[in-house]
Amino acid sequence: MKHQIDPAPSSGNPIGGYYYRRPLSASELLPAVSVGLGAALLAGLATFYLTKIYLQRTPLLPDQRRLDTHPASSRAT
Repeated sequence: MKHQIDPAPSSGNPIGGYYYRRPLSASELLPAVSVGLGAALLAGLATFYLTKIYLQRTPLLPDQRRLDTHPASSRAT
């Protein structure tokens, strides 16, 4: 991997507008990796919980009442 000098937003100082990107060791990458895994785990748990809640829903009315085909729901005129 080549070392790169990337321009930063210009701040009026020609020398201060650049920084040096160095390769990181495994111990320096560990916080970034743990944040990424934590975010993925949290998103996975939230998705699991919402899916579980959705699947646990129980209709309050039987199918016939919801479709208005129940004999008691028809009105005599």
